Amino acid sequence: MKFKYLEYPRQPSLAFPDKDRTFRPALEVTVKHQARSLKLICIVDSGADMCAFPAKVGEFLGLEIKAGKSEKLKGIEGTSSRVYYHELALEVGGYQFECPIGFGEGIKFPVLGQDGFFDKFEVTFNYLKKEISLKPF
Repeated sequence: MKFKYLEYPRQPSLAFPDKDRTFRPALEVTVKHQARSLKLICIVDSGADMCAFPAKVGEFLGLEIKAGKSEKLKGIEGTSSRVYYHELALEVGGYQFECPIGFGEGIKFPVLGQDGFFDKFEVTFNYLKKEISLKPF
């Protein structure tokens, strides 16, 4: 399965003052719980230990967020956020699998990380082609 990187606005940068757009390895994922499902754009993040979604995604799906196993996550900026794990079905490019997802108020956008995503796929990033390839194990 191949997916094109998505283009996003870029924050002003001293290193790249003329670049106002950037490309990220992001793809559409359907997350399912009971009779509800939701399509999301998720960032594929090889530096993330696990998959994490904003709490409002879990609430929309009908989860009782705080009923899940709890843990504090620390992000790249050093700030921590409490997440609550729930095992949900995800679908990417027609391939469905179960995935533990941490839902938290401090999570700003959905991220697919090592545990739950990279352990299911061989992932290849090709920045020159602006493409991400996934091959299920």
